[in-house]
Amino acid sequence: MNALICCYCDLRFGGGGATLARNVAISLKRAGFEVLILSHSNREVIRDSVENIPVEYHYVNSGWSWRWPLLVRERKLAAYLKKTIKCPDVFFSVSPFYVNAAKKAWPEVRIVYLFPCLLWRCLPFVSGGGARSFTDRFNHWLIGRSEKKALMSSDLTILQGPSVVEDVLDFVDVPREKLVVAPTGVDDMQQLLKKSRNEVRRYWNTPFSSRVFVTVGSLDRNKNQSAIIEAFSRLSDESAYLWIVGTGVMAADWEHYSAELGVAERVRFMGNRNDLADIYTAADVYVHAAWYDNFPNVYLEAMVCGLPLIGPRGEFPDVISPLDGIIEEKVHGVSYSLRQRDGLEGAMKYMLDRPEEELTEMGRRARVLALDAFSWEKYQSQLLQAVSMRNAEVIYES
Repeated sequence: MNALICCYCDLRFGGGGATLARNVAISLKRAGFEVLILSHSNREVIRDSVENIPVEYHYVNSGWSWRWPLLVRERKLAAYLKKTIKCPDVFFSVSPFYVNAAKKAWPEVRIVYLFPCLLWRCLPFVSGGGARSFTDRFNHWLIGRSEKKALMSSDLTILQGPSVVEDVLDFVDVPREKLVVAPTGVDDMQQLLKKSRNEVRRYWNTPFSSRVFVTVGSLDRNKNQSAIIEAFSRLSDESAYLWIVGTGVMAADWEHYSAELGVAERVRFMGNRNDLADIYTAADVYVHAAWYDNFPNVYLEAMVCGLPLIGPRGEFPDVISPLDGIIEEKVHGVSYSLRQRDGLEGAMKYMLDRPEEELTEMGRRARVLALDAFSWEKYQSQLLQAVSMRNAEVIYES
């Protein structure tokens, strides 16, 4: 059996979609599938590989903003698939646009949608703020249309947790029998460590004895780093530090905000990093404040590096968060209400007040949980079981 996996981002760079595509490809290859990965790129057309799995990059639809015009883009993608790519036995996609394109190109092929998130729900937060133009609002409507079409037309949609099912069913009345829950996995990032805790802190001009909070993600209004900066500024312990990893449209605004609140000297804006294992391990607590994040990989990355978590509770429909279903309260971390202004401040203060030994033990338990409950091997088993149950023609052997 051969499988095609499509990812609407450049596989050579980071992000949850690229991570999911790579690991699904590896899982399918181990199960006996012949696998090809198709990845979008704004750069040159190249052929590469991931663990000896061929990756073909294309620049169909590059140049313009990837959100516009979606109807034209999906038709162009369909034409590209039909003309250039061998028709697969089963098609996996991390993107709704590829789902719709594949359905148009190959109506008889079984399609599995590896659902990452509802772009329709989170993209309005990602902009830099201000009034939304007609084009922005029209694009938003088109995105919602494409996502509804993909959820209805795919033969199987694999979601990462129960909260995601609730989110999807609120968005479109898709048949429940087409939805399967399978949480993604995480690699043991401690194997990637290159620097000691003190070396990393010295590089980032952070005292060895300070309590360090770290957050990772695109700097935008959805990830909501401004709430973390504000809560951090209200903490009475002035020996604490905050590390912010990532770039985005609100980077300059958040830096200005930290200066305005008088904490710029203790906030480090680190940009995008390729040494996340070192960064996580040199910090003490991971903190998250996204309004919409149905299963953030950063939770699992921080846990496997031995960090306890602070994250928002799911308060549907205002806050989409899976934390309640991942950790046990005050065992692996603490949750808070993002609706309450002092909720995050209270959670951060709770972690500040814990002795170092208690935080270390909380992080140790978080690491054990991540390795046990969220391995890629377990995801592979759930993925193949789901595909087999929903599609009798898909087999495990080549």
